[in-house]
Amino acid sequence: MTIPAGGPCAVDGCDKTARATGYCIGHYRRLRLHGDPLGSGRTKTEMDRFSEKYRANTQTGCWEWTAERNRKGYGIFWHNASMTGAHRASYELHVGPIPDGLHVLHRCDNPPCVNPAHLFLGTNQDNVDDRQRKGRWKVNANKTEVRNGF
Repeated sequence: MTIPAGGPCAVDGCDKTARATGYCIGHYRRLRLHGDPLGSGRTKTEMDRFSEKYRANTQTGCWEWTAERNRKGYGIFWHNASMTGAHRASYELHVGPIPDGLHVLHRCDNPPCVNPAHLFLGTNQDNVDDRQRKGRWKVNANKTEVRNGF
């Protein structure tokens, strides 16, 4: 069945204007991408999407995030309907839920790493202690003189 351009879209319930194909732009794109004008936009699982965004480093064992990162080098991933740290998403996808109030820390001290074997849970204090132990606690590191006698 051919629907003339300018008429309604061939999809029942769609009141958008059809193009020469008989479908509106949105349904035509779905038809081209998925072979069905009602086709889903998501064909991959969350785990499939996640697995495409890191590369394993054979020397360190780190799974280094190759997609978007924040300014501190941590990966960013769309997980559970919001943007989150890729290391947190990795923990939840491979290990399980993160209890409220806990952080996901890195054993390897490599911010883009998402290898669940390199991740562990800790409190805020655990995170601070871990930073200090690894020499990343840089508070006042650039100050070289004492001012006002303090």
